[in-house]
Amino acid sequence: MLDAVQEGELVYVVREWLPGARDLGELLADGPLEPYDAYQMVRQVTDAIAAAHQRGQAHLRLTPKCVLRTDGGQYRINGIAVDAALRGLPTEDAELTDVRAIGALLYASLTHRWPYPEDRYDLQGLPKDLGCVPPDQVRAGVHKGLSELAARILCEQPPHHTEPITTPAELAAAVAALPKIRPPEQPAPPVLRALPNNARPRYSPPRPPRRSR
Repeated sequence: MLDAVQEGELVYVVREWLPGARDLGELLADGPLEPYDAYQMVRQVTDAIAAAHQRGQAHLRLTPKCVLRTDGGQYRINGIAVDAALRGLPTEDAELTDVRAIGALLYASLTHRWPYPEDRYDLQGLPKDLGCVPPDQVRAGVHKGLSELAARILCEQPPHHTEPITTPAELAAAVAALPKIRPPEQPAPPVLRALPNNARPRYSPPRPPRRSR
């Protein structure tokens, strides 16, 4: 949010203009994110939420529609300290609320499933009797480190006797401790090879037109 202006009974909220940006809900319509993209999303969103809580602000309504990715791969968040105020949401356990919301975004990014029984944001929920399971038990090929991170956020008793994550500061530290996830390699450009001399096209000068007698 850049500014807020009140004129009588109306309040205008000025937000950053991000032409071409797509929200996380749109991105997930194409399927789960690649590990590098999921890592960048959770890292940048966590850093922003942790900085907001240090200033005494919370989001409390962090959904896929609030997270935007620009053309350059940078993530932005809409609604910090605004959406909750407009809807009169309670601020108790604000840190845990925002951390669990980030965990849900990460889980959905890895599995293309909403980590709760109900279907939300055009994503199918998990079976009611499944409980809290790591993302790599829902979908094959999920990055192990990111799967464990999501489980530590969402599960009250995470697997492998790991400690649960309950605050944005703890989450930021856990994300920073992850082994570096590299972006996918770009395909090499095609190699242009010179044609052999006998295969090169030869230039023949045009013949002069014939004169009529």
